[in-house]
Amino acid sequence: MKLHGRDDDIKLLRSKLRALAEKKHGKDAAAENHVGEMILVSGTSGTGKSTLIHKGLGNPASKRAL
Repeated sequence: MKLHGRDDDIKLLRSKLRALAEKKHGKDAAAENHVGEMILVSGTSGTGKSTLIHKGLGNPASKRAL
């Protein structure tokens, strides 16, 4: 499925996921005190939320060679 006009949303999602990964791996000074974060995506049905997540995440298992 093609997402039209969601490039900024995909970039934002990927940047937030990168920031969370950096915290998890201790590249952030607050890593010791980090308790967790959550990314929420909301909207009405049919607006492409699931597709946005799939596009933003890609296939994490293949990136880790699992």
